[in-house]
Amino acid sequence: MSYAIETWELTKWFPRFRHLSGLRLPFPTEGGILAVDHVNLQVKQGEIFGLIGPNGAGKTTLVKMLCTLILPTSGTAQVNGHDLSDESGIKASIGLVTGNERSFYWRLSCRENLRFYAGLYNIPPSQAERRIEELSHLLGLEEILDKRFDTCSTGMKHRLALARALLNEPSLLFLDEPTRSLDPLAAIGFRKALHELARQKGCTIFLVTHNLNEAIELCDRIGVMVQGQLRVVTTPESLRRLVELREELSLSVGINSAEAAPEPGIEGEPWEKLLQELSEGEERGIGSRKGEPSFGGAEQLSVAPSIPPKVGKGGQETRSLANLLRAFHKALLFLRRDFLIQLSYRFAFILQLFGILFSTASFYFIAKLFGSATAPYLSNYGGDYFSFVLIGIAFVGYQGVALHSFSDAIRTGQVTGTLEAMLVTPTRLSTLLLSSSLWNFVLTSLRVVIYLLMGIFLFGANLRQANVLAALVILGLSIPAFSALGILSASFIMVFKRGDPINFLISSLSVLLGGVYYPVAVLPQWLQILARILPITYSLEAMRRALLLGDSLITLMGEIAALIAFAAVLWPLSLLAFHYAVRQAKRDGSLAQY
Repeated sequence: MSYAIETWELTKWFPRFRHLSGLRLPFPTEGGILAVDHVNLQVKQGEIFGLIGPNGAGKTTLVKMLCTLILPTSGTAQVNGHDLSDESGIKASIGLVTGNERSFYWRLSCRENLRFYAGLYNIPPSQAERRIEELSHLLGLEEILDKRFDTCSTGMKHRLALARALLNEPSLLFLDEPTRSLDPLAAIGFRKALHELARQKGCTIFLVTHNLNEAIELCDRIGVMVQGQLRVVTTPESLRRLVELREELSLSVGINSAEAAPEPGIEGEPWEKLLQELSEGEERGIGSRKGEPSFGGAEQLSVAPSIPPKVGKGGQETRSLANLLRAFHKALLFLRRDFLIQLSYRFAFILQLFGILFSTASFYFIAKLFGSATAPYLSNYGGDYFSFVLIGIAFVGYQGVALHSFSDAIRTGQVTGTLEAMLVTPTRLSTLLLSSSLWNFVLTSLRVVIYLLMGIFLFGANLRQANVLAALVILGLSIPAFSALGILSASFIMVFKRGDPINFLISSLSVLLGGVYYPVAVLPQWLQILARILPITYSLEAMRRALLLGDSLITLMGEIAALIAFAAVLWPLSLLAFHYAVRQAKRDGSLAQY
């Protein structure tokens, strides 16, 4: 018999971390929280398996381990024949639906949201369009496909989440409290769609729920999880008969009423009584389904079902041409997403143009105030303060976007839930991170061009000797160095759950020492030495000489060598830190949380 899910002694301890003045340190204390305790489980292909239990029983943790979002402490598992180490293989074959209906882009249409996630599943555009139409017909989404997501009802948002999880035609679908925030009628419709999906498509469904009625109605077998242990796996008939016998375990009867009754046995002693009754059920003949011996009666799961397989290496992607093309297409996918979101804020973009105009005008009048007094300090840059500062305020934006865009992409995704939705796709986190920041760099480049054009045509900045080729080379070397600092900042946020002080420190030092508003030469000697540890010092120095004096690449070789050195040191360091941060976040279960 083939299984969609097999686990062997799967266990998860969540560490407790030390804190210093509110800052979480990456050093766990002794002990921890046992969330999943040596779980052994087999789920058959094509089966609808339900998992019930009180809050804190470890149900969601188990699902996230099977989806590779959380690393197990010990034990192993196979999902659709893939070991847990084969993340891309597992993610390509599963779908995940949670009770979090916020995990979409609210200012995009439902169709654009589905197109975006289809791209993350590596589905070609033409095939994605056909799949979206098919799912919209199956789930009744035709009327809302071209509406903005934030205008949809809660029920439709949940249906859209189900459609997203089915884009890649998964053979296994995880549902974690999918009807938690639905009204009774919407929940009935959602369950009906699930039932049709399982029976028509033969999809394996792993359903986590608090609602006994829901589990009994939908599932072929039901597992009861208490305090991290999978205590019993039984049939819906066993639960139904038992609930009828025990009046104190009241069923939720609010499906057709305005107010739902309390859900049965969510906390405390009733679960232990339920387990005891289920364990004794076989002796009393409770729950044997005629014609379905394979699903049997209650099963105690204290012994592993079989010998665990050897965990293969798996999950290692080759740097082939196909992968490069996929990365390029995903970069375009993120650019399209962010462009459409930016387009929905058209008025805000117009205000940015006015902000650039006001900033440029302010420094023009400051330059007028200084007059020729600044000329002795600017002799190495042509002597004009306005042209000098224009380049500083324009190009410092690249460092700002590098410092903040990576960390903001992670933090925003964690808060809205979109990060978890993206992490369930086969797209690697590094690709998600880099692609998410791409639009910010494009937008910053547009701002720089506007700054320079306004400076030249409205305020007479002198860039007639500009060596554009040299400036582009300097920019191409500066962005990797700045981005490495941004990735380090994002890694810091993932581990410590805060990082704005680090960004603020780097930004402040850059403004003070990097030569944004005045030449580094005006600083005291010891501060000039300190300024040399910042990439922006070399970047702005070379950029000004290229644009104001027309210096060649050979003349700028000293600054070029420094920027190459920064990139050579900071990039490996940032990637190492990022790899550590991701592993740490997967260990403590905080990868999709802020």
